[in-house]
Amino acid sequence: MVKHFDTLASRTGLPIIIYNVVPWTYLSPALLARIIASVPGVVGVKQSAGDMKLLADLLLLVGDGARIMTAVDALLYPSFALGAHGAIAAILTAAPTLCVRSGTRCRRATTSRRSPSTKSSCPSGTPSPTTTCPPT
Repeated sequence: MVKHFDTLASRTGLPIIIYNVVPWTYLSPALLARIIASVPGVVGVKQSAGDMKLLADLLLLVGDGARIMTAVDALLYPSFALGAHGAIAAILTAAPTLCVRSGTRCRRATTSRRSPSTKSSCPSGTPSPTTTCPPT
């Protein structure tokens, strides 16, 4: 798979977002992290698996090395709370403002957990490491 994505990236010169969809082409978090580390043209993953543990593993393994986008409508908010960089999902067309607001608030809450001096956008103040602010 590394060779496949390396060939695509080198021959097209275009940035690549891997569409990681179950059951057709599912790639494990470890393999995705290896591809991202090895192929400069791979800039992200559209993670369509509904398993939050796999998303968390992917986010931890990749860190800031690529953009991890969630794709499961029903898991948008918890995906943002885990640190997904954004979304490529159908619900975005139906409720774009709400989705952007939820993602922005979760990012701010995550940032405030990493840096105590940063103010949270949560109405109740800065969330603890085990909580997130409620969706608006």
